[in-house]
Amino acid sequence: MQEKIKLAGKVVCLKCGTPIKDERAELCENCARIKRQFTQVKALYQYTKDMKESMYRFKYGNRRCYAKTFAKHSIHYYGDWIKDNKIEAIIPVPMYKEKKKTWI
Repeated sequence: MQEKIKLAGKVVCLKCGTPIKDERAELCENCARIKRQFTQVKALYQYTKDMKESMYRFKYGNRRCYAKTFAKHSIHYYGDWIKDNKIEAIIPVPMYKEKKKTWI
């Protein structure tokens, strides 16, 4: 799995977490143009076909072994940020609009 997934990297949009090319920019083109309904998102991985399939297998295929990789990357990239901001919970984002409706 690790060979197929791509980390978002360190140069990302401060609003949505999308990787951006210009390390001097704070926001991606979309966030600079569109008013978002959220304050901030932290992206760990690029949302590629392989990552989408990995998340699907993790959530619906009972591949709990993926959790170790996801946790390891989360701690490495965001552990200090989580501690500094006293984050108490991390919640998943629904992958589909239909799933989001059940959350509301």
